[in-house]
Amino acid sequence: MALYKTKGEIPFENEFIETLCHNGWTYLSELENATPKQLENHFRKILNQNNQDVLSGVDITDKEMEDIMRFISGLTPTDTNRFLTKGYVAEINLTRENPDFGKIQLRTFWRDAVAGGQMHYEIVKQAIRPGMEDKPDDPNRRFDVTLLFNGMPLIQIEEKKVDVSLKHATNQIAKYKSEHKYDGLYSLVQIFVALKEDASRYFANQKSEKSFNNKFFFEWLDSSNKAVRNWKQFTEEFLKIPMAHNIISNFTLVNSENLVVLRPYQIHAVEAIRNAFAQHKDGYVWHATGSGKTMTAYKTATLLQRDPGNQVIFLSDRKELDSQSGKNFSMFSSGSDDNVFEINSTNDLIRHFKSNKTGVIVTTINKMKIAVDKHNARIAEGKKAFLIR
Repeated sequence: MALYKTKGEIPFENEFIETLCHNGWTYLSELENATPKQLENHFRKILNQNNQDVLSGVDITDKEMEDIMRFISGLTPTDTNRFLTKGYVAEINLTRENPDFGKIQLRTFWRDAVAGGQMHYEIVKQAIRPGMEDKPDDPNRRFDVTLLFNGMPLIQIEEKKVDVSLKHATNQIAKYKSEHKYDGLYSLVQIFVALKEDASRYFANQKSEKSFNNKFFFEWLDSSNKAVRNWKQFTEEFLKIPMAHNIISNFTLVNSENLVVLRPYQIHAVEAIRNAFAQHKDGYVWHATGSGKTMTAYKTATLLQRDPGNQVIFLSDRKELDSQSGKNFSMFSSGSDDNVFEINSTNDLIRHFKSNKTGVIVTTINKMKIAVDKHNARIAEGKKAFLIR
């Protein structure tokens, strides 16, 4: 602890960035103290690089970039989440300034292609967030560290010295939110991290600072459910690539009007189930009441069904649970490309089995038993994962 107390924020920040660089990230020294315009230009550069085939050799014009930024600036955190995760590739619709080029779709984020060549993972420190021009008393701010995914700031980190409470960092983020510093490209932020050398918290962005709730500021736990309090271990487990990419694409969801990031034990549970399924093993997950069973089940089911040819069957032992699960799954999947089928009858269940259509089938154990008794041979075809609540 004595060693920790000798470090100021700047030396800690530099060591933090160096650790990120050893875990899949690239530091952009030329964008230190970057202005909003510099970050927009960097985003524009990556858009041009990743979309040469649809741009027909003509890079994005100033007017077209204004249209792109207008679209981005209008997104809430939940809008952004749906935009990023609703399909394999997140695309921005753009009408070209030259009418001869018509309308195109600009690829911005590859949900399932981690480090596949199209993704750039970059670090910016001390980005400048200027005050509003029409408010002389509105101060300029600086964000400690920002993690860019293809030029988009999706994770933002505030650091504190070891002898300063993390609450100062979370309060600072809420204050910046109230000052409208998360506008422009920073409208895209999905995850906040408050970090010091012996503690960390991560939490989802919300539409308003009033929606932040410290009950959902999570401490990272390892796969044995032990708290990870060392900043370097946290960085190497939570912020490394591919994990940071997966946090955005796999472990967030929209629940009504709120953006939700899964708790650590939910993330480890989902990963364990996916690994077991890949090895044709079975197992169980124990959840206490009120600990997020439905979200864990939903994320497990929908991630499994993304693999081609997989049918996922979520079974409940009571009609009430079946109805509740179906409604929740349908709500979570709204605006995404995840297929959720609420089954109304045994015949409906059999039809879905025969179609072999990829998706999540939500039904009861009783309907499943009747379907198996009548059509066992056909149901046995294809890859199927059964999740039982």
